[in-house]
Amino acid sequence: MEYEKLLASRHAALGDEVRLSIVKFVSESDRTVNEIREYLEIVSPLLAHHLDVLESVGLISRSKSAVDARKRFVSVRHENLPQFESPKIPKRVVFVCTENIARSQLASAIWHGLIGENASCGGTKPGETIHALTIESAEQNGFKIKSRKPRQVSTRDLEKSTVITVCDSAYAELGASNVDAHWSILDPVQAGTKSAFNKTIKQLEQRIQLFKGAIK
Repeated sequence: MEYEKLLASRHAALGDEVRLSIVKFVSESDRTVNEIREYLEIVSPLLAHHLDVLESVGLISRSKSAVDARKRFVSVRHENLPQFESPKIPKRVVFVCTENIARSQLASAIWHGLIGENASCGGTKPGETIHALTIESAEQNGFKIKSRKPRQVSTRDLEKSTVITVCDSAYAELGASNVDAHWSILDPVQAGTKSAFNKTIKQLEQRIQLFKGAIK
């Protein structure tokens, strides 16, 4: 019965037009609170109320930007969300993080495993080598890192691909106008543990699974 009550509360939260718009807007890309406010053209106190309601029933989460602690990214908790229409699969997607040694490499590998070969990855400031736990954790979860070394994201990538940033720093560096979607995911390299890498893989899988079965 408790689960039924929670499920009903989630549907009730989405029964409000503003909250439904928030969830649909954020399901496409993690957004800052200011981006949501500007998109909806509503005052901050009203937006805060709607965000509180959505967070209380587990439909969104809020986290501080890794670049600017004054900013908060709002993310949809896809595992708790009633399924919307599946997004269309991009013809070509490039995942971008700063060093291209962990998150973007994992995202590309997971995309290859679940969706197909139309994905690549790059970094805004590539590191020297791919992190060892990136390769190990990917293989343990049934995915394969295909890159031989980190690479610089190119102008062609930005112009010809659907650009998905998977770290706050890369999003800030590229600028919102050059990014099609942003996924605010913590850097597992900072923790340096297998559990941190496995958590990152789970988060990426949940997001990429949404494209599975979509019409190309």
